[in-house]
Amino acid sequence: MTVDTTTERVTINFPGRNRRAIFTPSRIVIESEDGTRIAARDDPETSFVGHQRETPWDDIHVVYFAGEALWTYLNTPLLYTRDGFATQEISPIEVDGETWRRLQVTFPDDVRSHTRS
Repeated sequence: MTVDTTTERVTINFPGRNRRAIFTPSRIVIESEDGTRIAARDDPETSFVGHQRETPWDDIHVVYFAGEALWTYLNTPLLYTRDGFATQEISPIEVDGETWRRLQVTFPDDVRSHTRS
């Protein structure tokens, strides 16, 4: 897996399967290692409209979710210093006798994520 730290882009390689998937918020591409396109979808987020818990996902749905989630997770906490992110320390919690500080982060509209905060 290759995660770009400046642009929302993830490339996932599938060793032994002659396949890779490329996530960007505006387009998902699944291709062979030589670049032959297997599947693609523009504006992939819209393909989730109307989905229910029981709605099956295709490979592009999986790549979209994995890409936007992993890009976010692997770029934390540097991501939160970018323009447009709002951060605020909120009340701490007690866990097993330890006090844990907490940070609430709200994402800007231009960064795809399965949650805004």
